[in-house]
Amino acid sequence: VACLLEEDPLSLVPEGMHIIGDSAYPLLHQLMRPYRDNGHLTARQKRFNRKLNAARVVIEHAFGIMKSKFRRLRYLQMRNIQNISSA
Repeated sequence: VACLLEEDPLSLVPEGMHIIGDSAYPLLHQLMRPYRDNGHLTARQKRFNRKLNAARVVIEHAFGIMKSKFRRLRYLQMRNIQNISSA
């Protein structure tokens, strides 16, 4: 996913939407990640990091539950969202 985001972020994320990532991801227009902790974060930045990380953990757990219930999800290939037909 990280490579696809760097190449063409709009192919995965429609305008007005965002992806939440951890600090390993690069800072991109549609990717929210925590502030780097260089020892000088403000209280507001620390609070943002806590809230963002809490949301990310909930999402990761939800994906884990879905992958355990629907094993096919473990082997999905990423596709351009515009190429996916609606049901």
